[in-house]
Amino acid sequence: MRRVFFLLVLCLTSVVRAWALPSYALRYKVSCATCHTVAPSLNSFGQAFQANYFRWPTGQEPEKATGLEALPVSVIATGSQDSGQKFSTATKLRAFQLNLSDAGYFIAAAPAATPEARQGSLKGAYVALPTGRKGLAVVAGQSSPLMYQYDPVNALTAALPGALTGSVRGFSPVDFMPTVRADYFSGRGGATPDGTYLSVGVPFGGALGLQKGARVRESNGVYAHAFQRQGATSTGLFGYARGSASLLSALGTYQVNPRSRVLLIGTTGNAPGERVRSASLEAEHLALPGLAVTGRLEWGDFAPYPVVALNYSPPSLGAVRLSLETAAQHGQRRLSLATRLQL
Repeated sequence: MRRVFFLLVLCLTSVVRAWALPSYALRYKVSCATCHTVAPSLNSFGQAFQANYFRWPTGQEPEKATGLEALPVSVIATGSQDSGQKFSTATKLRAFQLNLSDAGYFIAAAPAATPEARQGSLKGAYVALPTGRKGLAVVAGQSSPLMYQYDPVNALTAALPGALTGSVRGFSPVDFMPTVRADYFSGRGGATPDGTYLSVGVPFGGALGLQKGARVRESNGVYAHAFQRQGATSTGLFGYARGSASLLSALGTYQVNPRSRVLLIGTTGNAPGERVRSASLEAEHLALPGLAVTGRLEWGDFAPYPVVALNYSPPSLGAVRLSLETAAQHGQRRLSLATRLQL
């Protein structure tokens, strides 16, 4: 924890453009609005940046920062209060982001120190190696299987869609897990995220981490994800299988207008002694610059319940995000407040 605190102090005292979003905004001297509607939710440019393994989509990078601002280190400090629980804090260190575009590699690691994970745990850490064929890449490391169509890192709600959190044999499509996969994106190298996406991967048990005892265990089945994107509208299928266990999800996003979008997910899964039947309908609206309203209805093998969230990031101070989220499940209402400092 001392190392995390030291890095936080270093960033607070040395980073001049503290209002820019972590790492990349500092490096490219751009504001958070370049990639985000309300951080961490991505806009079209941000999705293209992600799909190109965090290389500048247009191919013409702006002038990069030098000195301390060029260090590939970001810190996200969070303080939150959840009804019925004690006040909690978490410091997430996004670091070790190394983009060797000339060599064709991308390496990213995000150590996290949270109440649920020991210091040194890695949330996302992977290397991507584009092959000689346009659009194809081999990726190894720890990541989320749905990262290009629904990346939990970019969600505006702390509670992820129930249709994606259901699991069979310990596998959930929004979990971060050690994986080796092949990626295809028809628009790789382009300026937009539009195109066809296909990923086929083999997940493994265990987890990557910097702490002692972190282990990668045996393979845990195979998954495939395919979808088509046009702007903020996308349609896709995700499937997972391991022996007699299977999980199938259909995902669709629709851009109602430049400020509003809708997400619909349906999931069915089966395994000996396990069954998943769930659906999620979510709407997100950018009410004002920096203010996003998110509403979601969950239903399935449980009583339907709503989730509502407000996220505000002052346009003039993008390093700060205020969140309010409420959900009513099993007759109990949960309310959470959070403040995030992003450097």
